[in-house]
Amino acid sequence: MKTERLTEEYFMPGDWLEIANKILKDRGVVMVLGATDTGKSICTLLFANFWAKHGRKVGIVDVDMGQSDLG
Repeated sequence: MKTERLTEEYFMPGDWLEIANKILKDRGVVMVLGATDTGKSICTLLFANFWAKHGRKVGIVDVDMGQSDLG
């Protein structure tokens, strides 16, 4: 499986790398959804790091749609 080194301790799995590259070409807004403990946070951080390394401006909004306040 192909991986890309992002930092000293993190690698992005090949299928995530393929998705990150596709989004990098298309641009736009990305929303990450999923159940508890499914890897949403690490996926978001790896993608953001990847896109920033490729010259994109990246912002992350952490919202729990099940809660009444924003974090």
